[in-house]
Amino acid sequence: MLLTDTAIISKVGSLNANISNVVSCIYKFQNYDILNMVNDKIEILTTNDSILSMQLLSQNNICNIEKLMYDNMLTTLSDDSLLYKKNSITYAQLEQTIKNTFQQQQKMCEAEKNLISIKHEKKRNLLELQNFVKEIEVKKTQLKQEIEVSIATLMSTINIWKGQSVISSPIDGYVEILPNISDGQIVIANMPILRVLPYENGIKGEMTFQIKDVGTLTGNEQVEIVLDSYPQKQYGYIIGTIDKLSASIYNNSDNE
Repeated sequence: MLLTDTAIISKVGSLNANISNVVSCIYKFQNYDILNMVNDKIEILTTNDSILSMQLLSQNNICNIEKLMYDNMLTTLSDDSLLYKKNSITYAQLEQTIKNTFQQQQKMCEAEKNLISIKHEKKRNLLELQNFVKEIEVKKTQLKQEIEVSIATLMSTINIWKGQSVISSPIDGYVEILPNISDGQIVIANMPILRVLPYENGIKGEMTFQIKDVGTLTGNEQVEIVLDSYPQKQYGYIIGTIDKLSASIYNNSDNE
């Protein structure tokens, strides 16, 4: 199996797209109030409610005054009616009182009409404020859900990526690539390409010695190991311990 550059680019592109979507959803949620001028509109509606409350209080006082004056005019009209019957005032005077009473009644009705209008306006403004706040809550809930969905999609993509492109080991340790594997090589199923050496057990390996040197070695002896590929002057050496010495003899091509 050979993972091509096109496949890698496609997977990385999909991952980046999902990350960008998560960032976009979070940005829209965090900046919703600013983008939609939520605070400005709430402030306007709240200010309007305060103004209407003051107007309502003022108009209510006006209505009380107009009603009081109307009650006084009714009392005056009743008195003038008795005076007219006694011929104490002329009809013109009574007619003027009737006219004044009717005008005051109109003023009182107009004041009550304005009071009702302000009440309706205040109720409409308050309802608009409540609906706007509910709308914000619903929209933010939707945006939170979009964030959750985008994160879930991202995690799903990451898990798919891991399943298809990430090799994991059940244990922690050092990764050793086998020497028979080269870059770009196509491998077949079940072909070993690397192995993991556990941290806790250290690195274990086998070494051969000439027969003449074996006699100086003992088990559990600490040794300094120098690797041919890493010069000692530059990289130093590895401290190791001889676990055991094999009784077997191995002959190389030089019969040593």
